[in-house]
Amino acid sequence: MLRRSIIDFGHHYIHPKSGRPLKQRRTYGDPRFINNEAALIKGQWGLITSDFGMITQTQIENARLAILRRMPRGAFSLVMHTHYEEFPVAKKSPESRMGGGKSNIHHFAYKFTTGVPLFEITSLSSRRITALEANGMFAAGRAHLPLNTLVVPQGRVDEYNVFK
Repeated sequence: MLRRSIIDFGHHYIHPKSGRPLKQRRTYGDPRFINNEAALIKGQWGLITSDFGMITQTQIENARLAILRRMPRGAFSLVMHTHYEEFPVAKKSPESRMGGGKSNIHHFAYKFTTGVPLFEITSLSSRRITALEANGMFAAGRAHLPLNTLVVPQGRVDEYNVFK
């Protein structure tokens, strides 16, 4: 039987005087290192995030349409990853006074860390894409995304090869 580690419980520190367990404060990751899940690019080229932040659904859709306009017709297809968790964003009106609690949900957004794949270009024929062509196709979509992104080749994405 597997034992749960102490990290799963959320208590990482016992106070020396009171003996009460304290929860560790949330720490933000280092953008040079990828999250625990290794991204795998199955297509010829992929666009991954190299930054932390939030992206709305309209920003992803605008990036997808911009990339599709740059791609040659019939030879390649664009795969969009959509398995992200959506988070509500609450926003107060600019004229409201301080206090009064949290406001209503303004919109929904996706939270991203480094190394999350957004798009992939797969070949429908035997034609290969060069790195210059892939950068040109993804450059149009990058303008619509508020995060820094990287174009990576097919294979496993890790911090040793990508973030140098």
